[in-house]
Amino acid sequence: MFAYEINSGFSMDELIPYFMRVATTFHREKREFYGDGWKVRLIQMPDAIHHSIVLPSTRIEFFGEKDACAKVIDAYRKAFMRGGA
Repeated sequence: MFAYEINSGFSMDELIPYFMRVATTFHREKREFYGDGWKVRLIQMPDAIHHSIVLPSTRIEFFGEKDACAKVIDAYRKAFMRGGA
């Protein structure tokens, strides 16, 4: 089984709707999302504090078939790519 994690600077409020759209099924209370050959788990982490800036922090864990996970990871990165905004 393939496993990969990303420490994301996006909040649960942004990530949950995205993964609800791309998943075929999900378990909202567990924050787990399932697709064809993959599973994603979202874990709320403590906010990152840099002086007066507070950034959300969420760990995204990907599990499943390597090719299926690679597609979901690539799509996630494209969907959440931002250039300083």
